[in-house]
Amino acid sequence: MKKRIEYLDVAKGILMLLVIFGHVFDKSNDYIGNFIYTFHVPAFFIISGIILNYSSTLKKNIISSVISIGQALLIPWFFSEVIGIIEQLFNMIGNHWNLLIYLRELLVRIPGIFLFEEYSGSVWFLPCLFFAECFFIILRRIVKSKYISLIIIVLAAIISYVCLKGRLEKVFCRIFVAMMWLAVGYYFHSFFEKKKTLYVFISFIIVLTCSLLNGHVNMHGISFGNPILYLFGGLAGSYFIIYIATILKSKALVFLGQNTIAVLMTQRRYLTYISRFYDFTESGFIIKLLVAVFVSILEFPTAWLLVKLFPYCMGKKKWINL
Repeated sequence: MKKRIEYLDVAKGILMLLVIFGHVFDKSNDYIGNFIYTFHVPAFFIISGIILNYSSTLKKNIISSVISIGQALLIPWFFSEVIGIIEQLFNMIGNHWNLLIYLRELLVRIPGIFLFEEYSGSVWFLPCLFFAECFFIILRRIVKSKYISLIIIVLAAIISYVCLKGRLEKVFCRIFVAMMWLAVGYYFHSFFEKKKTLYVFISFIIVLTCSLLNGHVNMHGISFGNPILYLFGGLAGSYFIIYIATILKSKALVFLGQNTIAVLMTQRRYLTYISRFYDFTESGFIIKLLVAVFVSILEFPTAWLLVKLFPYCMGKKKWINL
């Protein structure tokens, strides 16, 4: 149990570094960015599904499960979005400071958070994971067959994608696609936990091929390219990362894996601030690599400090113990 949890933390730590590198190399014609985006988000959801097998969440009643998951995911999401609103207002107001206007704009924008307006980048993942886990738990209580559950989830993802029209439809599509990856991790966790060198070699070839053929994909933007290539790339990349995590022994990666929320909240902000001083987005490989490494190093003291100062807002401590 301890070993499993530890290597899953390592896997999440690797993926968090890939999130940073992916945002630095985030161009549709950038092979590195395309490779990372092929699997890094699906892998997070698959790992979340694997963790559900070893969690007490499924043993609780539905209301307790929803409250528990909500405290871990929705409170950090809301906290980050409020900070994002405050940052935007500071940038808008500039030197023309007016407290009443500032407070009015703040109160006007906060309700938008609950309509999934995005004010702080990468934390869209948190409410998406919350609803995916809650819907999956409810479905699992109703439908016992894993194959029927998977069929229902895949159909929901396909229908939501086909009927895609506006911003809120994109939100639901992301949730159902996330739920699909979550279910794959939950029901087929034993496959992802197999250590076979041949499998990892094949998985790397598959994810590399899919990234070259399918180009840039983006789950947040509901841009999947060829759905078959997206599916195979996500599965192969997830297996590859989990396998690598089983052979790596790194306290640094475990730390990142255990503090993914703090990193999600801050890494995009650091990149934004850096780009204001120096626009690295059009720079060459070396500059982008240095920026990615610098932000990755910066995340260690940042995550440690945020967890120490705001444990409830980072999902580390719960307001309601169930």
